[in-house]
Amino acid sequence: MLALYYILGLLNVDVSQYEYAKFIVFRFLYPFTSLDRKISMRIRRELSNEEVSFIDIGCNYGQSSWRICHLFGDLKAYIGIDPNLRALEVTRKIILRNYPHLGDSLSLLPYCLSDDNKDIRLYLPYFKHFLLSGLVSADKSSILKCLNSTLGMGFLGGSLLIRELIAQSISSTDFVSHIDMLANASCLFLKIDVQGMESKILVDLLPKLSSHRPIYILVEHELCDTSPILRNLHFALLAETRNDQLWVRRSIDEQG
Repeated sequence: MLALYYILGLLNVDVSQYEYAKFIVFRFLYPFTSLDRKISMRIRRELSNEEVSFIDIGCNYGQSSWRICHLFGDLKAYIGIDPNLRALEVTRKIILRNYPHLGDSLSLLPYCLSDDNKDIRLYLPYFKHFLLSGLVSADKSSILKCLNSTLGMGFLGGSLLIRELIAQSISSTDFVSHIDMLANASCLFLKIDVQGMESKILVDLLPKLSSHRPIYILVEHELCDTSPILRNLHFALLAETRNDQLWVRRSIDEQG
């Protein structure tokens, strides 16, 4: 992996081009990788006959999301939010390649989800002059921690750059209005991966979501413990995977 990133840099190939090419080559294997097999089968059984709207908060390049969407019987809408424009371009290609019927029900928003009502300073990792990954964070230390664990920063040496991105924000109220307008399926599935801001997103967003339909959530919790918040909001734990993910569900009769 490290050698590959180095070669991409020498060839002036942006990682977004590489990520889409990788998806095209290996897309038939993706449904069987990076997901916990037991919980995947459970989700497939529960949602195979449901109409699902997928809400992707921190969609990155959209590949992990497509793996999850593959479990659904019918994807009615896809709403992704990520401040990284290059990542959103790849996400659009990947989702439309697999769900061309979505049309106007595919919505990608180049914002940060925040109720602070101000522009947000974020950081992106670059190797030499090209974007290293879809990773975006408001915390430099979390960027460095993630890169160190996945890539090994020592290999990159002085060529590793952390650049700033000033991103616009969208409030949770406006985001929920957007969801209600597009995502009219009988079930909502949320994926949340926002580099340590998961707890704040859950507190701001979930109470505003309509309670008339089941909600499933896959949330990363490596950088913050979201379990107490989810319990307080009446979500039942389905599984905790080895790669620091919580799968939870709130059915209509569990909403208290």
